[in-house]
This record gives sequence, C-alpha cells and structure tokens, in this order.
Amino acid sequence: MADRDRGARWPTFAAVGAVAAAVVCCLGLPLLATFGVALIAGLLTSWQPLVLGVAAIALLATWAWRRRPGPPAAKQVELLFFDGCPNHERYLPRLRELIARAGTPAQLKLLRVNSDQDAQESRFLGSPTVRVDGHDVEPEADAREDFGLQCRLYRTAGAWSGTPPDEWVLGALAGRAAEQH
Repeated sequence: MADRDRGARWPTFAAVGAVAAAVVCCLGLPLLATFGVALIAGLLTSWQPLVLGVAAIALLATWAWRRRPGPPAAKQVELLFFDGCPNHERYLPRLRELIARAGTPAQLKLLRVNSDQDAQESRFLGSPTVRVDGHDVEPEADAREDFGLQCRLYRTAGAWSGTPPDEWVLGALAGRAAEQH
C-alpha cells in the first residue's frame, strides 16, 4: 500500500518541482538545487510537509534577495545658462566641487538656453540656474514667473550673489529643501 501511495504522489511532486524550477529560473537565482533536493527528498520519503516547507523557505529567500536595496539612483543636476553669462562659467567648477563634496552619485548636465521662448518653456529664471532632479535649488523658485534670458541674482543673508549659496545646492543633493536665508 505504501508503494501505491508513493506512486500516487509522484505527479503532485513532479508538478510542484516543475513549478518551483520555473519560478527559480525566471527569477534568475541558483536556488534550483534547493528545490531539486527538496523534490528528491519528497519522492524518497513520506515527509511532504518538510518538502513544502523547504520550498517555501527557498521562495521566501528568493523574494528577500530580489527586494534588497540596490545602489542609490544618481541625482540629475542641471546647470542652465545662456551664452555670455559670466557667472555660469565661474560657477561650474564650484558646482562640480559641491557635487563631489555631497558624496551623492550625480550626473551633471549643462543646458544652454538659446532664446526667450526657450526660457519661457523651460521656466528659466536666469543664468545660472541650478536644478536637482528637476527642482530649482532656490526655495522660492516655484512661486516666481520672471522667466527670460537674464542674469540671475540670488538673495541670501541680506546680500545679493550671482550664484546660489552652497547650502541650497548641498541641501538639494541631500534630498532636503533648502532654507531661505
């Protein structure tokens, strides 16, 4: 009778093993061996719960492995400018230094604004404009509408500057909003 029961279980274990192997292969992980051992153990013993338990553990391990965090995504840093702006040329080395100091993976793009129409379409507040992941580093920039081919001035701590303060850029790279000074 025991031989008949083992023979009757063969299609069930074969199906479970085939499904498990397909899942493992689709996930691209080398857990096929674990399922193979579990399948063989299930065919040679009457410990079906053990086999299913090992299969469940292997599936959970696969799920956990696939969900582990990867490297942080690179920040997209844009320096918008127009030709002839003295501030963007002077600021570019400083911006590269700030990106390196932040320690955050980032890609720097230089974007030339060629016309007033381009300035309106890109919401260009003047040169130089620095954006991190599409957001201007100036805290109040979203409320402004004075777009155009113009030199940009940044007001900080009661003074005017032709470049954004380091704190704004570093804050944007760190993923936090900068405080108005």
